[in-house]
Amino acid sequence: MINAAPKHRPNLSEIAYDEIKEMILTGDLGQGERIVLERMSERLNLSITPIREALNKLAQDDLIKVTPRSSYEVISLDPEDINDILDLREMIETFALRTAGEKLAGFPVDSLRELFHKINASGSYKKFVEADIKFHEAIIAVSKNKRVLKLYSYIRNPERILILLVLRFYIFNVNVTRPDHLIKWSVDVFYLPALLFLFG
Repeated sequence: MINAAPKHRPNLSEIAYDEIKEMILTGDLGQGERIVLERMSERLNLSITPIREALNKLAQDDLIKVTPRSSYEVISLDPEDINDILDLREMIETFALRTAGEKLAGFPVDSLRELFHKINASGSYKKFVEADIKFHEAIIAVSKNKRVLKLYSYIRNPERILILLVLRFYIFNVNVTRPDHLIKWSVDVFYLPALLFLFG
């Protein structure tokens, strides 16, 4: 009898990583918000060591900034960051569609349109963020180039933070204070193509 391979059990730093990442990507932790180790330790009911390990890993994912005094804060996107993200996404998605070939016929237009309609009716901006990510990942998925998804993953996390802010501010009227130029760029370039495509 062959024994089954033991299932991987996440260690404490992995648990902390998943929890804090979810807080950032859902907006529970805002841009530029300082993370105090002791408070986060109490919030997650974990010791400081796995919290610190998780934050250092999140820094590698471009979600956390480590300050010179070894404190931690959520990244804050400036205009240059936004331009870089938008330029890269345009380049990657254009390449994905250009190299799709016959796979483009399988793009899930109807299912995505239905998903967006349901979420728009529900008024859940968090679900809308997830749906928008699925929309853009579907574009990447049609490429025949196997490395395009890995390249796209580089901008996925900061892109999601920006998407969340735009949706909360404009579509679902959540009180979020952001610079006018950041919001305008975000809406014009991130959302109009997706919304016109799916609701048009």
